[in-house]
Amino acid sequence: MDDPYEVLGLTRQAESEAIRNRYLELVRQNPPEQKPEECARIRQAYDAIADPEDRIRFLLNSDFRSPAFAEFAKALHLALPRPKLTFARFLEAIASQ
Repeated sequence: MDDPYEVLGLTRQAESEAIRNRYLELVRQNPPEQKPEECARIRQAYDAIADPEDRIRFLLNSDFRSPAFAEFAKALHLALPRPKLTFARFLEAIASQ
C-alpha cells in the first residue's frame, strides 16, 4: 500500500476535517466511472487514516515511519493511560518531545 498521506497530498499533522475535504476533492477530480483504479487508491488511503484511531494505528504500524519515530511511538503507547489514546493526545505528546 502507498503512503496514504502522500496519496491524498496531506501532511501527517492534517486534522480529520482536512482529510475528509481532501478526499472529497480528489474523488470529484477522479470519478470512479472514469478512473476506477485511481479512485480505489484514493479510497484505500482515506480508509487508512479517516478515523483518528485508525490514523494512530497506521502511524504505529506503518512502514513509512522512521526508526526513531517507531521507538518514540512505542514508548508513548506504553506510557499513556488506558483505555483510549486519542489522536489529539498523540499529537500533543509528539509536539512536547
